[in-house]
Amino acid sequence: MKKVRWMCAVAFLAMVLLAPLGANAAKGFYISTGAGLGIPAMSGDFSRDAKPTIGDALELLDIGYGFNKNWALGLDWGAAAGGADEDFLGKNATWGQGYMGLYGRYNFDKGQQFVPYVDLGVGDYVFDVNSDDLTLATDNAGLGIKIGVGANYFIGKSQRFYVAPELSYHYVTYNTEAKVNPKHYNDFKIDFNDNASMFLVLIKIGYQWKQTPPAQPQKNNSN
Repeated sequence: MKKVRWMCAVAFLAMVLLAPLGANAAKGFYISTGAGLGIPAMSGDFSRDAKPTIGDALELLDIGYGFNKNWALGLDWGAAAGGADEDFLGKNATWGQGYMGLYGRYNFDKGQQFVPYVDLGVGDYVFDVNSDDLTLATDNAGLGIKIGVGANYFIGKSQRFYVAPELSYHYVTYNTEAKVNPKHYNDFKIDFNDNASMFLVLIKIGYQWKQTPPAQPQKNNSN
């Protein structure tokens, strides 16, 4: 599993590094954070009984580097959480899923304020459940693939701050055990082989460091 993740990461890096550089390449680092909705699209024995519901999502950090006006490589870190069936898991039951991954981005940059983009990424995901009666956490990370679409709307005089609506689908599978900690019984483990996919709908705010083009030498018009 780890070998697959590293191979995917190297493939994304190679894709970006080998992309052709444009003559008007807009290079630079960018950073953003965002919040929105986490919409579970889970399946499997546990998920069928847990009945996860729509909740909140928070992308704590999205940081990357634009190699030119089209291609970028980034890293994102965040989580989503929502309600779950209280009859099955106990009072005040919630599910949560955190992620950290690497992605490649293609910007459809036409030199305007509104820049649509598409993301394709891979990363590690962890799943947990909390209630008044128990906690549950996966022993090992699941492998996930992210497909995202969004658009950066640049604002302000400098055109470096931006607001970005983003929709992403995270296909996540687990093949591990999960530790269950009941509050009134001994701990035990269960097989956790669910598909814990989810959609995230986010509004992000960010800043991009754009390289300032070098000043052009003035022509000497002396006769």
